[in-house]
Amino acid sequence: MTFGSENTFSINELETGRCSLHPLQLLPWYFCCNPNMQKLYECRDRLQAQMLHDALAAHHIHTVILGDYLSGAAGELSAIQFPVLWVVENGDYPLARQLIDRYLGEPQPDRLPWRCGRCGEMVEATFDICWNCSTPRD
Repeated sequence: MTFGSENTFSINELETGRCSLHPLQLLPWYFCCNPNMQKLYECRDRLQAQMLHDALAAHHIHTVILGDYLSGAAGELSAIQFPVLWVVENGDYPLARQLIDRYLGEPQPDRLPWRCGRCGEMVEATFDICWNCSTPRD
């Protein structure tokens, strides 16, 4: 199997899952030497990394989370390691970046609080049904 012209992987690498070019690397060979992978976003924790991974998967963008368990191994060390989300295919990067920016962006209030036409109660903008009488927003 090849990724580009310079990287050819042997049967041994396919069986062991380890890259002979980088024997100390803990990543599988297909992540270690894949020239198409691009770093997308350094997440604050494992939960955020998984949420972003799932959101991108819904758009058919293949991503991997690397470094998600390194913080547990640090122990008393001062190094802080956060999970990093990588896009596997280079061509998916622009759309992935756009989706991540939109997902992480501050929500813009597009509506104002409204008054219920039936009971006259003021209802927060986030609600589409009056909390007092269950009347839908006009």
